[in-house]
Amino acid sequence: MTRSTFRSSRWQGPRQAWPQHRGFQASPRLPASTYVITTAFLLSVAGYLTFAPLFQLLTPGSALSSILLRAGVLLLCVAILMYRHPSNSRTLLLITPLLVFLVLYTIRLSDNIILLGLEWKVQPTIAYSMLIGGGLIPALVLSQSVHLIDERALVRLQWLFCCGFLLFLALNWDAIQAAAEFRRASLEKLNAISFAWITTYYAIFFAILRTRTLSATAARFALVLVLLGLAAYSQGRGPVIGTGFALVVYGLCIRGKHRRYLVYALIASTIGFAALPSVLGINLIDIALERFLFDSIDQDASAQGRLMAWRASWAQFLQNPLFGNIVYEPVLQRYPHNLFLESLISLGILGTTVLGIHLLISVRSVLQLLRSEQNTLLHRFVGILFFKELIQVQLSGAIWSNTAFWILSASAIGLAVQHRYATRQGWTASRRTATRQPGSAARPFLKPNV
Repeated sequence: MTRSTFRSSRWQGPRQAWPQHRGFQASPRLPASTYVITTAFLLSVAGYLTFAPLFQLLTPGSALSSILLRAGVLLLCVAILMYRHPSNSRTLLLITPLLVFLVLYTIRLSDNIILLGLEWKVQPTIAYSMLIGGGLIPALVLSQSVHLIDERALVRLQWLFCCGFLLFLALNWDAIQAAAEFRRASLEKLNAISFAWITTYYAIFFAILRTRTLSATAARFALVLVLLGLAAYSQGRGPVIGTGFALVVYGLCIRGKHRRYLVYALIASTIGFAALPSVLGINLIDIALERFLFDSIDQDASAQGRLMAWRASWAQFLQNPLFGNIVYEPVLQRYPHNLFLESLISLGILGTTVLGIHLLISVRSVLQLLRSEQNTLLHRFVGILFFKELIQVQLSGAIWSNTAFWILSASAIGLAVQHRYATRQGWTASRRTATRQPGSAARPFLKPNV
């Protein structure tokens, strides 16, 4: 027996058995395309808010950093298209209402700015860059490629981005504390709502992430508690409400071990969050509840302004209910902080109907992902974030600024289409295997034995 023959006969068996034993087989190296797609997805969803504390140090008072970041996302999208992976016609068909809605809104925005010459409190270049470069193009590209994200690349990049965010936040901690003493914890490039959004974003991911060792689990939950403490310190209500709603929907959809794991995670997080005041010396619970406990709505300037904007937006919609005519409410000359009201005043009933069709498709896709027993970490993460954003866009932001919502909804549709196809293929393969007799050759599907 030669050395090569001995090597193959001696080690071929144990190599096939290695995946059953933890730590014996090194993970194969992931291709660069996987990291490109994963980086494009994470940066397009939460890239600006992740690096906002760094931008505060490098380019204070300038929008250059955000422009460069969105340019980088566009370059990543171009790189994804250069791989030329086959597109899915069903995904394109299902995201057509989203594309039509965003194109119609872009036309209305151009009509208001160029033809009517209306002036509002947002620079047109920022609105166009966020709507098209940060929302429309990434949503179209990622809906076709998000299913190619590998869980290992997702976890590695999320750890990297989260640790970087906390490091950049620590470098700005004096400014954050000064703002918290005056009003709420925030920075010039990271307001209180965005502060709560990005911290709950990372808290959700690391709460549903599973780790094998006890030390890794303890470190992960410690990170979740720190992120929840920062969210409470920021006093941002919208992201907290959206996170609670998303977790309730997630708990109702999942089954078996996923539901038990969620219950354990919530119990551990609640106990740890209750113990934080004694460790840090700051009563974060009182700080968090301060924004929710008002004697009357008149004492809450933020809620008062939103109610005023919603009344003005509804009156504006009634003047032109079919097609709409303006992209902002006329009283404060800002977006009304409500997705449906902004759609009604901008595009009327017709445009809002297109939006409603897209939301129905998105909700159905997310529910399919969460209810599936074969869902992955990416499926659960996208599903929870979608419902979180669905509540968030009713309380804050504009159509052109809520780019994460459009990307998540398009990605959920793409993931649902690919998951449905993969599940169907797996079911067919299992049926073919079951119809074969032991030791017989492969026969056509359901062909009787003769």
